Amino acid sequence: MRHRSQRHKVYCALLAALLLGGCSAGPDRAGIVIGVSQCSDDVWREQQNREMARETAFYPGTELRFRSAGDDSEQQVRDIRGLMAEGVDLLVISPNEVGPLTPVVEEAAGRGIPVILVERKVATDRYTTFVGADNDAIGRDAA
Repeated sequence: MRHRSQRHKVYCALLAALLLGGCSAGPDRAGIVIGVSQCSDDVWREQQNREMARETAFYPGTELRFRSAGDDSEQQVRDIRGLMAEGVDLLVISPNEVGPLTPVVEEAAGRGIPVILVERKVATDRYTTFVGADNDAIGRDAA
């Protein structure tokens, strides 16, 4: 049930971004472009990608661009910078590691690109929203 709740939060965040971001599309563009940067390739991430694609299918003109870093933080930073260079309107990032991903998340925020972090936060508060568990609270509760 916990996974369903987390997926629901991702969908709500995507829906909010779609509704808000759709207002800023330029005259030469229909809809928005969402860049998704996954930290790895596994069944869980593939399912996330399929579900995001299914949800965005309800919004014609919305395009998803997926990248997977294969557990390589440097590759993920390159992927995210590449997505920004392509002009994405929104980034959904599942960070591989906190430290290496923090500067590129700040860079995206500095460019005015909304960032949704999934599963893991980075060492800055310059992101739009976080979808995941509060690991510190879980640790305190467990202790």
